[in-house]
Amino acid sequence: MTAPALRSPRELLWQPGNWTYWVYLAAVVVAFFWMLSAFQPLRVLAPAAAITAVGVNIALGVVIGLIIVWLSVIHRPPSTLAVAAVVWGGVVAVAIAFYVNDNLLGALPSILGNGTATNWGAAIAGPSNEEWLKAVGVLAVIGIGIRSVSRPIHGLFLGAWCGLGFQVVEDISYAMNGALTNPTSDAAGLAQILGVRGIIGLLPSHWVFAACSGYGIGYALLRRDRPLAVRVLFALAMFAIAWSMHFLWNSPLITGQLNPLIGMLIKVVLILAAFFVVYRLAMRAEWRWYRRVLDTDPALAGVAPAGTAGAGTDAQAALGTLVTAAEIRSLRTRRRRHRARRAVRRTVRREARGSASRRVAKSRGRQASRLTRRLQRAQGWLAITAATAPDQLPALRTRITSVRIDLARLGVAPSASGTDRRRRHRLADRQRDRQDVNRPRGQRGTDRQRAADASDTGIPAPGTPDTGIPAPGIAEPGTDEGGRTEQPPRPGSDRP
Repeated sequence: MTAPALRSPRELLWQPGNWTYWVYLAAVVVAFFWMLSAFQPLRVLAPAAAITAVGVNIALGVVIGLIIVWLSVIHRPPSTLAVAAVVWGGVVAVAIAFYVNDNLLGALPSILGNGTATNWGAAIAGPSNEEWLKAVGVLAVIGIGIRSVSRPIHGLFLGAWCGLGFQVVEDISYAMNGALTNPTSDAAGLAQILGVRGIIGLLPSHWVFAACSGYGIGYALLRRDRPLAVRVLFALAMFAIAWSMHFLWNSPLITGQLNPLIGMLIKVVLILAAFFVVYRLAMRAEWRWYRRVLDTDPALAGVAPAGTAGAGTDAQAALGTLVTAAEIRSLRTRRRRHRARRAVRRTVRREARGSASRRVAKSRGRQASRLTRRLQRAQGWLAITAATAPDQLPALRTRITSVRIDLARLGVAPSASGTDRRRRHRLADRQRDRQDVNRPRGQRGTDRQRAADASDTGIPAPGTPDTGIPAPGIAEPGTDEGGRTEQPPRPGSDRP
């Protein structure tokens, strides 16, 4: 779904009044032609290896891209900025890193000695040069899309895209060099590099490192409610985490003391665990902000508290509800979203079986699941739309109402939470218990038994828990047919 709060791709691709835009374009053009000249000899000497390396690494990059999209649960930066981050990482950052790394690796033996430089040169040169280049790329992309990037989590995802571009192009160059330098054959050298960097090093690589530093940059630039010193320190801490991850991956630590394969697997676990902690902290902070905006922004009229929608309220008002408390809780993780869609699909399918064929019931269930997915995506943009582009809220409100109307045609109403339903049933049970006090002992508990039988058969019973109103024509024990409580006869009256 296109985010209603974000600018159009055409506006992001053409910004003549933004100096960051022109600096970005100039850097990309110069680096692109330099990269062509650098890769030309490799392509001529091993054309088959070059084609294989490009195809395999692009396919692996698509896998990582799908993971990044999957991680962006609530909302993510526009796809135009994601492409701009990939281009910076794969063209500008790689071109500068090739030049700077060669010079730094050549200077390290005179500073640290030949032995130390051989063992630790990659661990020192790689993080020191490449991490700040990717961080500059995140700064440049945020500067281009500053009107569309409003949350620190956007910096995390832009950093991940920038690191992904760097990772794909660097792996292509390593694979082609491995094919040329292998004494056995081009295929053996290519397979060795692809196995180590493309399979084992697929997850704990540049996209993870740059995501951490990008989150720090996004926090420093976009959390203007925090003191400047706090923001700068946080950005430096995130950059230090990214640098440490990269240093650990390139260094002989762990792999030098254990079997190389086991050591690399331990590094994979450590790096992914550190990234998982950073990601969870970022997502929790984003979720707290999302809930706070929904609770406090007056523009979001129609955010129902717990138990209001679908709990006996007016049907037209329920259709105008933007999001209920139960739906808010289901938006937090993809697992909860999937569980909510599955519950809607099963409910619609079960209710449709009584009046339609099995195939039609399944079709209606799938349609309800797709509509629920559209509803969840629209609801995920409520907070950021209210915070960055409140003029787009009417369009988003119309979209949510339209989806609710389509769901209502399938028999799906705005859901209330299970806690609220249980609370209403407990209240109805207490009301029945108070009524049982004035009844004969043999007639006590009849309402509770009828409610249980109705829940088993699906037939509404007289005096249901939601209404407590007896069905017409059926008198409760101790009442007349009009529902009035029977009074005992007064002494001396003619009543038997």
